Amino acid sequence: MTNTTSTGRMSKITGLLVAGGVFGAVAASALATSVAPAPAQALDACFSSALTGTLKTGGASCSSAGPLQWAIAIGANTYAEVAGGFFNLAIAVGDNSLAYTTPDVGGTSYFNIATAAAGGTAQASDGIFQIATGLGSQLENNTGAFATFGSFGLATAIGVNAFAQTGAGGNLERVSAFNIARAVGDNSTAFAQFGFGNSSRAFGLGSYAAAYDGNGNIARALGNGAVSNAGGSPTAPASFNIARALGASTDAYAGTGDFNIASAIGTAVVAQAGGIDIGRGSFNIARAVGSNSYAGAGAFDATESVLNIASVIGDASEAYATYGSLNTARVFGNTSVAQAGPGSGRRAIIVGSNQTKFDPPQSASSRRAAASVRSASHR
Repeated sequence: MTNTTSTGRMSKITGLLVAGGVFGAVAASALATSVAPAPAQALDACFSSALTGTLKTGGASCSSAGPLQWAIAIGANTYAEVAGGFFNLAIAVGDNSLAYTTPDVGGTSYFNIATAAAGGTAQASDGIFQIATGLGSQLENNTGAFATFGSFGLATAIGVNAFAQTGAGGNLERVSAFNIARAVGDNSTAFAQFGFGNSSRAFGLGSYAAAYDGNGNIARALGNGAVSNAGGSPTAPASFNIARALGASTDAYAGTGDFNIASAIGTAVVAQAGGIDIGRGSFNIARAVGSNSYAGAGAFDATESVLNIASVIGDASEAYATYGSLNTARVFGNTSVAQAGPGSGRRAIIVGSNQTKFDPPQSASSRRAAASVRSASHR
């Protein structure tokens, strides 16, 4: 009895040891599998310079030509290129990014920096001391910053389909220097071109700012759908104009003349100062604050108009100071219309709502003509 019991116990212990060994082996194998390092993924990177040549791995590409130039690309399908001068740097980081400083055929690039990230494009070329920064989105690769054919230009584009440009943009007959363009927000656009010291900033979805064809022009657009323009034209440059559009769907224009100021603040308001249609105006001020209002100061026709002031504070109101000089039109209230001009030294001031005032008195047809010019003028 005793031997039979001992034998049974030994069999059970032996079975347990065998089962435990098998279980331990399986557990150890599973643990080893779970902690084993995954196969290393290939790094997408590329570095190129005249000193090192091109060092490349994975799906990144780059190239360099000339002394003291560097191209760096990190990420799948990225590309960086430098050539045509010296002291140029191109950096592309993030899948599908593109950065280059290579000039057009026969051109040169010196001391330029192009930086692209997250699928953006940046070009700084055909000039000196230019910086382009394009920060896009991996979802869409249409963001671009271009500082080209100029000197001391700064272009920055941030957002999906954002676009910024400084310089002469390939027009070798135009000169551009010390210009700054910044576009921040999806589908935003900023231009600062064709002159010296122009500055544009667009901030908001679908915003647009342009400072161009002259010197020292400033354009600011802040808000979704905001638009601002400051400058002249290739045949009639304009300088030292300021246009500010602050708010959704606001619109400000200052130009076709010098030293004009236009401010549109609120929602869907419009302010225009200077040569509003075919004329030229200088030292004009237009300010519209509210909703769906308009202020225009300057030349609505071929008349040279200077030192006019148009101001609106209210909703759905209009103020015109035009067809002459030293005219003042002001509205403080809603759904009112004031017009000063034709002539000089005219004044039309309204305090209240649902009022009209014209100096000198005008017919309805004259008022409609001014309104039609306004609707067709530059935006």
